[in-house]
Amino acid sequence: LVLANILAGPLVDLAATLTALLRPGGTLVMAGLLKTQAQAVQGAYAAQFEFEPARIREDWACLVAHKHASRHAAQALPDLFTGYAPGSTRRNQPCPVAKRQCRYGQGPRPAFCPCAF
Repeated sequence: LVLANILAGPLVDLAATLTALLRPGGTLVMAGLLKTQAQAVQGAYAAQFEFEPARIREDWACLVAHKHASRHAAQALPDLFTGYAPGSTRRNQPCPVAKRQCRYGQGPRPAFCPCAF
């Protein structure tokens, strides 16, 4: 379960990261967006999620989605603190979560690697 009560822009920007956090069948709840922005947010997640009908209260929307089952479900997810799959020794390669070069690839990684976020 992932709960995200943030603005629509960051929800769209974080689509790959939030998707990686959930296992197939997991639930994503997104709130903090205007009802006029709900369709754009749904579009950013539509390929990986099935949406329940939007919950609307006044000008605000809450979206609840369930991640599709995947034939790759058994595949190891990246460690979200390092950005690399468990046991991986890859360095100076694009982070599978953040989709950019790891800045800590030349030496020991700190316990919290910002490349994952």
